Amino acid sequence: MPSTTARTTDVAALALECGDRWVLGPLRDAHLSLAHRVFAPARSVGGRTPERIHETIARSAYGGVSAALRLGSAGARGLSRRGIGRPIDDTAAGRRLRAAVNGLVGEHLRSLDDPHALAMSVRASGRDIAPARWALREAFPGATGHLVVFVHGLCQDDESWQFAQDDRPTYLDRVRDQTDGTPLAVRYNTGLPVAENGRLLTHLLRGLVQHWPARVRRVTLVGHSMGAVVVRAALSHAAAAHEDWTGLVRDVVCLGSPHLGAPWEKASEVSASIVSSLPSPRPVLRSLEPPPAAGSLRFGIVDDELWEGRDVTAVWGHDRLAVAPLPHVAYRFVAAGDGPLGERALLNHPVVGARLVAWLSRRDDRPRSLPAR
Repeated sequence: MPSTTARTTDVAALALECGDRWVLGPLRDAHLSLAHRVFAPARSVGGRTPERIHETIARSAYGGVSAALRLGSAGARGLSRRGIGRPIDDTAAGRRLRAAVNGLVGEHLRSLDDPHALAMSVRASGRDIAPARWALREAFPGATGHLVVFVHGLCQDDESWQFAQDDRPTYLDRVRDQTDGTPLAVRYNTGLPVAENGRLLTHLLRGLVQHWPARVRRVTLVGHSMGAVVVRAALSHAAAAHEDWTGLVRDVVCLGSPHLGAPWEKASEVSASIVSSLPSPRPVLRSLEPPPAAGSLRFGIVDDELWEGRDVTAVWGHDRLAVAPLPHVAYRFVAAGDGPLGERALLNHPVVGARLVAWLSRRDDRPRSLPAR
């Protein structure tokens, strides 16, 4: 069994595995594909013998390099199992790296039971908090009945909300100091499909409401970029399952979220279509294969039923069923300028912070669906 703690030795092993799968493999296939075309004119003179000799030598060479990479990866995994190597989560840089890797190859990590694969959890002080009353009481000693749950975007983590500009307070600081809410930051594997992360978030929110040390009277969900799409997926799944806690949700705040599909994901599909029209494109397409989360982001899909068995590539953002918002929830949408810097600024912007405080400070006298405990 692999170690449950991701270490620097696991990073080395993962780098070797990815090099073998996504670099060496496509390079080998592209080489053989090119050689097949180069040798084509000579087949009428010398037959296929020169081509077969070249292919045998090439496959042998690539096979040797691949075997060395796999052997090195196995050795690094063995060191990790013996506790050799510093835990990745010991440093902020390591945690950021782990989050980015999950966004890129998170589905692959989970399928291998790799220790780098993140599990969805509430975080505090750089550690996972168990969904148990005693653990939540210890981690949040000033817990109130208003939960404000922050869900980060693709390749980010719970600490992304600490993005500092001019030493201004973070959104979590503002919620804690200027409202009656208790801020909670979630970390999750952003490389998984959005619908799956939505189901995981539903389960997490159910546990939080059930085991929270104070009586929960209100829930606010704040999502950045892909995080808000995951929030929509969670509410859609919870509403379909008749989850009682959905009656406590009063506000959903979406910061720079691609609800109609991410433009950069649509652009990647155009690029892939262009490449597919070129001669022998398969080796290149293997290296461009997007993660599972990319497809749902491309069209803003929040439910498996809207994706599986349907031709959503025919018309972007239109060939799908609509997911209705919850009627008792106020949805707030905040947009930013073009480019990644604009989206990143939404993680800590004074105007957005002031609006967030104002939205959360509004009195809410509407009835709740959960009975008093």
